[in-house]
Amino acid sequence: GTVTIKAGSTVLCTIILVKGRGSCSPPANALPAGHDEVVAYYNGDSTYSPAQSRPRQLEVIGLPGGGGD
Repeated sequence: GTVTIKAGSTVLCTIILVKGRGSCSPPANALPAGHDEVVAYYNGDSTYSPAQSRPRQLEVIGLPGGGGD
């Protein structure tokens, strides 16, 4: 199955599970500075039903000057 990590309607990343595990690293600019609720959505498979996590608070802190360019 896969897990999609979203903040509102913004997809931060999608994880393809291998033996029930996986990880992802959203790009640094995926969300603007501020607070967001992040939810993980599991699409289900032949054994497990689709599910979603409880919302988790995420704080994105912007860098002075807008970044390291």
